[in-house]
Amino acid sequence: MASDARYRTKVYLDTYLDSSNITHDDDSTAATILVAFGFPDYPLIRVFDPDEKDVDVVFSIEEPNSTPLMGHDQTPYGYEEHVPITICCVDKPGVTGTKIKWKAEAELRRVLETYPLGSMRILEKRSDTTQRIGGTTVYMTTWVLTYKRSTTV
Repeated sequence: MASDARYRTKVYLDTYLDSSNITHDDDSTAATILVAFGFPDYPLIRVFDPDEKDVDVVFSIEEPNSTPLMGHDQTPYGYEEHVPITICCVDKPGVTGTKIKWKAEAELRRVLETYPLGSMRILEKRSDTTQRIGGTTVYMTTWVLTYKRSTTV
């Protein structure tokens, strides 16, 4: 559905994220990025596997919280959307997970500052998490993208 906040956020990130701004440790090799909806039906670690997708950074769009904006007649005229975006990465040959995560965060901030589009988009950091899955450490940071939209969009 085109008005779904996750779909709208995915299109926004797919359009404006520039992988050449997120580089490997050599500062010249562009990262392979994936913008996807959260909780896929396969283990996240497979995305980073060089024998499968070999992705360096995942921007995972989680389920949003939507708050109706009420008009004077008590009918909603719009919604304030709060969309969690979790950046995930791992250590790989030539890639330090914490370093590439910082570059991905900087790129996400750049996109929000450069392309606020039709409504003010605000980015707020929510949490950092480090998880060990088998022998692999996954570094994650969750940001919440907030914006307002009308009921007609």
